[in-house]
Amino acid sequence: MNLKYFFMLVFSALLITSCADKAKDDSKETQNAATASKNDAQKSTDATTAAKKDAVHIENVTFIKSFVEARNSYDAEKLRAITTEDYQEVFKNDFVEVNSQKEFLSNLEWAEELSAKTTIKEVISANDTTVVAIEKTTNYIDEALKRTPRNFKTTYFINDGKIVKQNFENAPGDKFDQKADDLLYGDFERFCEVRKIPFSWAPTKEEGKILRKALEQYANRQE
Repeated sequence: MNLKYFFMLVFSALLITSCADKAKDDSKETQNAATASKNDAQKSTDATTAAKKDAVHIENVTFIKSFVEARNSYDAEKLRAITTEDYQEVFKNDFVEVNSQKEFLSNLEWAEELSAKTTIKEVISANDTTVVAIEKTTNYIDEALKRTPRNFKTTYFINDGKIVKQNFENAPGDKFDQKADDLLYGDFERFCEVRKIPFSWAPTKEEGKILRKALEQYANRQE
C-alpha cells in the first residue's frame, strides 16, 4: 500500500475516534448540565416548600400567642371565635378539666375574678397542626396563699384556624410539691371555717367573687 494512503487512513481513523470521543464528552456534559439543572430546580422547590411550612409554623405560633393574650384579657368573643365548640383542656391526656367551649367561657369569668394569667415562657416546637410551649400560670390564689406558680408544658392542637384542644402536663424540671400545696389550702380553709368566712372553689363568676373576698381576708390576716 502506498504510504501516503496508509497515513491518510490512520489519520482519518484517529480523527473519527477523536470526534466520537468529543461527542461522547459533549453528550455527558449536556447530561450533567441537565441533571444539575434538575437538581437546582428540585432544591428551589424544596426551599419554597420549606419556606411555606416555616411561614405556617410562625403563623400558628402567632395565633397561639393571640389566644393567650385574649385569655389574659378575658375576651370571651375573641376566644369563642378561635376555639371549636368541642374545645377541651386535658391534663396528661387523661383528666379532662374543660370539656367544651361553653364550659371554657364560663370558667373565664371565674378566672377574671381571680386575676388568672398565662405567660408563654418558651415555644418548644410548631408545625401545621400543633404548637408546644412552656407556660407559667398565676392567679390571686398564688398571691394570697404564697403558693409557687405552676409551669406547664402545653400542646395546642389547631385545625382549620381554630384551637381544638390543649393538652398540658407539668413542665420538665418543674418542682411541684403537692403536699406543700395541700398544706397551704388546708390552712386557708381552716382559717375560713373558724371565722365562718364563706368560700367556694366552684368556677363561676359569683363563687369567684366570694373566694376572692375570702382570700383577701386571709392574705391581710394578722399573724
